[in-house]
Amino acid sequence: MTPEEHTQALKEIMEHLEKEEKVQAMILEVENYEKEHFPIHLPSIKGAIKFRLEQDATHEAELFAYFGKERTRKIMYEDSDLTPDDINFLNDVIGIPLAVLKQKK
Repeated sequence: MTPEEHTQALKEIMEHLEKEEKVQAMILEVENYEKEHFPIHLPSIKGAIKFRLEQDATHEAELFAYFGKERTRKIMYEDSDLTPDDINFLNDVIGIPLAVLKQKK
């Protein structure tokens, strides 16, 4: 590489870096706009549980083994608050994200 080629290469690198910075700024602007105008809401806890059970081709009865029939009924039909153990099970075993399980009603 000659000194002239070196200088030219540095110049081109700088141009690409400037373009990259502009693209990154535009990406952030687009993400912020979409968050404001097209928010993605978390599903309800019951909705998330039902969805995961459907995805795994299982039924509410599968929850009886862990929660028992009465506790399962309270969670699924009476808006009962989840205990820390409930949250851990639903996250670790069923695969429901913590953000969904810890959201306020």
